[in-house]
Amino acid sequence: MRVSDTQFNNVMLNGMAESKKKLTTLMEQLHAAEKLTKISDDPVASVKLLGLEKTLNETTQYITNIESIKSEYQRYETQISSIESNLQDANALILLAKNNTADSSSFVIELESLKENFIATFNSKDNYGAYLFAGTASNEVPFIKDVATGEWAVNPNINSDTSEAVVGEGLKLTNNFTLDDVDAKDILDFMSTTIIQLNSANPDMDAVGKAHDQLLNSLGNVSASHAKLGSGINNMDRLQETHIDTELFATKLEGDLKNLNFDEAAVKVDSYSLALQVSQKTFIKLSGLSMFKLM
Repeated sequence: MRVSDTQFNNVMLNGMAESKKKLTTLMEQLHAAEKLTKISDDPVASVKLLGLEKTLNETTQYITNIESIKSEYQRYETQISSIESNLQDANALILLAKNNTADSSSFVIELESLKENFIATFNSKDNYGAYLFAGTASNEVPFIKDVATGEWAVNPNINSDTSEAVVGEGLKLTNNFTLDDVDAKDILDFMSTTIIQLNSANPDMDAVGKAHDQLLNSLGNVSASHAKLGSGINNMDRLQETHIDTELFATKLEGDLKNLNFDEAAVKVDSYSLALQVSQKTFIKLSGLSMFKLM
């Protein structure tokens, strides 16, 4: 089959254009230090990179949320441990008072001190000034004191609502505890009842006994919240490790798709440059020939 001069020229020009395109792409990759400078470089790899980028962004946010919740839980753990310890002290004092009815008033001062400790804990704040046990109304103090009676009451402006943060695909965790989680109202009720009775001339020991039963119930509830908190921290540690592994794996895959092998690229640049030079010289040489010169 005869190949015309026009066809020959087109083949040579197309070949040189393709070589120049590859060389230009390589030079752009070397300049950017990445394999992919635009989607057209490798559409399949570009789609994979978009998916990996989404995975990395989500995983990074999960890890950030977990660290934030863990920090909150550790703060709550300090306060709930304090409540649990004070309940145990109150339990010991009330048991002594029940067995020493002749001088039960001697325990009042210590019980009043414990009650103030409870109030201070229930009204505790975080580092940003937000009240820990006020639900989502964290700018409101949980317990307020009645100036007239001197008694403490729950602030009607707070709530028992919880807030959540996403820590995994379809997985959320509560990041706050409320007064209900630590039996706050019941604790103050039985502490007040016990103090009033033990401070009276004729204490009603049946009422003290009922208050003690309430104390034991609250101690069980607070201990359960403490255990839930500790379990939550352990679960978050494991979940965080999983996310970190995912992040490392996705980062490696991303690097394999994006990072340029400079040694390999340099060899290709030399190869494409040489091929382009040879093609150009051949084209120039053959373009100077004609059928008349060959006759």
